[in-house]
Amino acid sequence: MTLRKSNNKNKEILIFDANIFLTGVDFNLINGIIYSTQNIIKEIEVDKYINKNRNILNKIQAALDSKKLILKTPSNKYIEEVEEKSKLTGDYNALSTTDKELIAVALELKETLNKEVKIYTNDYSYCAQVQ
Repeated sequence: MTLRKSNNKNKEILIFDANIFLTGVDFNLINGIIYSTQNIIKEIEVDKYINKNRNILNKIQAALDSKKLILKTPSNKYIEEVEEKSKLTGDYNALSTTDKELIAVALELKETLNKEVKIYTNDYSYCAQVQ
């Protein structure tokens, strides 16, 4: 029996917002590399919900350990681009700093990996940003 290494080059690039993690998503069922930011995880780790979200946080940690989930900090260039575009679309005040970071990660990955990037969220202010 020969084991093949996983080829991440061909895997889909997915960006997850906090609300997707909070559904209790099973990372093993997703065929792709998932990206998010540390601030998204901090939204899930709030003291008020820490006990309720313990199982979710355990799944996130397992996904991080297996490299199925990657936490990325976007470069300032892309954060500035998101801020400029969101002012044009009127979404600037509707987007939190964390929202802007997540969109910036998507823009950066789209440009640097030259691949399609999909954002999973229920925040409709994102829709106009990553195009």
